[in-house]
Amino acid sequence: MLKEWWATLEPQWKKAFNEAVLGLGPIENKPTRTEMELIHNSPALRFAGPEAPHPNMTFQLSNLSGLAGLKNIETLAVIFHSIQRLEGISHLTQLTGLFVYHCQLTSLTGIEKLNQLELLYANVNELTDIKPIKLLTNLKDFQFAYNKITTLEGITSKHTSKMKAFVCLPNDDLPDREILRVENRLGIRCKRG
Repeated sequence: MLKEWWATLEPQWKKAFNEAVLGLGPIENKPTRTEMELIHNSPALRFAGPEAPHPNMTFQLSNLSGLAGLKNIETLAVIFHSIQRLEGISHLTQLTGLFVYHCQLTSLTGIEKLNQLELLYANVNELTDIKPIKLLTNLKDFQFAYNKITTLEGITSKHTSKMKAFVCLPNDDLPDREILRVENRLGIRCKRG
């Protein structure tokens, strides 16, 4: 099963696992069974592109396809990459922390079923809304400053009890009335990042 999984990976993901997880450099060599088990069983994975502070990769990923088949991830950091969508991570139901900042994301679609999610950092992207978080009522810390947000639709009264940090500013296209609506009606303070 692990051999088949490796064989189906795109070349960029073979390089990513070898470089960021196994520390082997940007190569496509097939890892040992033990190394593949390490990848599959890891509760935390970090893929930091070359422009990131403390990078562990020399190139940028263009998608999240390499995460298909992985189920044990609790914390995922994919930062400073050329990823526009989060599609392909809906199966990561154990995820409690997702860090996807500086990634050119245009949508949060794909996270709707990640009910265990407590931390979501999506700063410095191209997001225009946060609607996909509507059912993610376990969120404690949600940061999405420096995007193109025009509405805070998606944040509801069901988020109120657990939300401790809601960093939505600055977002130049976000109207003051939206900020006031969330602060006055929901009691969630919009913080500046």
